[in-house]
Amino acid sequence: MYEFKLPDLGEGIAEGQIVAILVTEGQTVEEYQDILEVETDKAAVPIPSPKSGVISKINVEEGQIVKVGDVLLSIDTGAADEAAPKAAAKPQARQAVSARDDGRNR
Repeated sequence: MYEFKLPDLGEGIAEGQIVAILVTEGQTVEEYQDILEVETDKAAVPIPSPKSGVISKINVEEGQIVKVGDVLLSIDTGAADEAAPKAAAKPQARQAVSARDDGRNR
């Protein structure tokens, strides 16, 4: 489970207002897909998903003021996170070549 927090939007911005929630609980999202729109004192900006997965919980409402670091929603990344460490291939054992069979008799 990945808890998505309001990222630092730069230039000393400490909070923003949720203008639009572009996803629903149970919806599958792709990495970089816009999931929220947040308005700061400078501009309204779309916030993309940092991971692919299923939206498991939305912790904010439209119109709510949120601070940098607040958990906005949770993404169930499921097998995607678990598969990454297992993706490294194990080295295969080399076949032993006997002294009598140096590979030329194949």
